[in-house]
Amino acid sequence: MQIPKEGFFFNEETHRYYYDGKAMTGVTTILNVIAKPALIGWAARMAVEHIEKNFPTAEELFENPKIFTELLEEAKTAHAQKRDKAGDVGKIAHKLCELYIKSEDGEVEGYNELPDEKKKLVDTMRDHFVSWAEKNSVKFLESEKKVYNKDWFVGGTYDFKCEIEGKVYIGDIKTGGVYDRTPFAQCAAYQYMEQKMNPEVKIDDRLIVNLKKDGKFDEEKDVYVSEHYE
Repeated sequence: MQIPKEGFFFNEETHRYYYDGKAMTGVTTILNVIAKPALIGWAARMAVEHIEKNFPTAEELFENPKIFTELLEEAKTAHAQKRDKAGDVGKIAHKLCELYIKSEDGEVEGYNELPDEKKKLVDTMRDHFVSWAEKNSVKFLESEKKVYNKDWFVGGTYDFKCEIEGKVYIGDIKTGGVYDRTPFAQCAAYQYMEQKMNPEVKIDDRLIVNLKKDGKFDEEKDVYVSEHYE
């Protein structure tokens, strides 16, 4: 694909943002500098659980002494395997919510390949989002909008913009949990870029909806309003 030499452009294939033909940095890439200590403990637990689940018997160790070393090597990447599997669920649930926001019907890639229990989970995650939106009379104004700032040379895509009881929010859907301030900084950056592109646009706050992969949802705990824009 040829990248235009002028203006803002998003390459769907590579998920890269460009301005005047030069690659911009994504908001999420920049925010990777924020430490995520909760994920360190999670990764350690995944390694331990993998070892516990697959620990060889004495007979197996006697027949193949290298099996324990192989198990330890597998444990090093157990968290990545868990993350990738969970990522499929999160990605599909996210896309289902996007279709709802846009009031569109259509198949979501990967949905039909999910086992029945995973299908039920992503349906439940989507239903939680729909229930929250209907309960609060959410009026969606934008979906998957691309924004950028040429001074920062940064680009990004926010999940939705909505209006609730007269207040306008930049919204983000999280399916991997909210463990630190990263999602709030992310939404603040989207707001800054949106208002630089369109100074007349009103945005009051930032909103994060956390659709957890355990299928549970409590609006009071899983919907966050970020008031700390600066």
